[in-house]
Amino acid sequence: MEGRATSGELSEKDPDQPDCSGKIKGHWRMYDVDATTTLDELVPIYNAWFETYEVESAEIGYVGPQRCASQLSNFLKTKSAKILDVGAGTGLVGEELQKLGYNDIDALDLCESMLIKAREKNIYEQYFVGAIGGSEVIQSVPANSYDATICVGVFTKGHVKANGFDDLLHLTKPGGIVCVAVREDVLNDPAYGLYQAKIDQLESDGHIHVLYRDLVEYLMGLKSILFILEKIQ
Repeated sequence: MEGRATSGELSEKDPDQPDCSGKIKGHWRMYDVDATTTLDELVPIYNAWFETYEVESAEIGYVGPQRCASQLSNFLKTKSAKILDVGAGTGLVGEELQKLGYNDIDALDLCESMLIKAREKNIYEQYFVGAIGGSEVIQSVPANSYDATICVGVFTKGHVKANGFDDLLHLTKPGGIVCVAVREDVLNDPAYGLYQAKIDQLESDGHIHVLYRDLVEYLMGLKSILFILEKIQ
């Protein structure tokens, strides 16, 4: 499938992050990534993690999926809307959307193993393997085809940089909604392309209108900025 990556080496653990070794080792591995981490290095982490990902996420209070899906529902009133879950993983966001009454949801993730796990839930209509911020998504997912895109756990340390917003807009219909969480500690980090500045520029250029922006709980005491954007053109 499109966008599949190969294995690579990981960097040393970041000493400035909390010690999360032991029973939540999967999330501990996320502290090994930084702005230089490639997709080739991320994929083997998730390949080794997909079986225990949800248990470990619950243990550290990962509430990002609930927060984002709930807020999206305040702006996306049509339950038959076509939604793309970007960075769908094992389907945590999809589950929350389904609870809220949405039933036309597709999934995109860079790790096929995570999507295989998501398939067990029978939430999604279509599954795409790929990552935003590169050419793979543009090739494999139709442009301007979703009433809404939702992206949780992707604009974060060691993952997608600010140019990923261009792909989210590319996939969303004009007048559609983009719901995205950006982890607070990298929001204005130049190593990731200055997420906030990118959003400001997109709005200034007339591509989006920012409908909502707020600081929300994310996981283990960490917060994210939750944005709801309307695609103008």
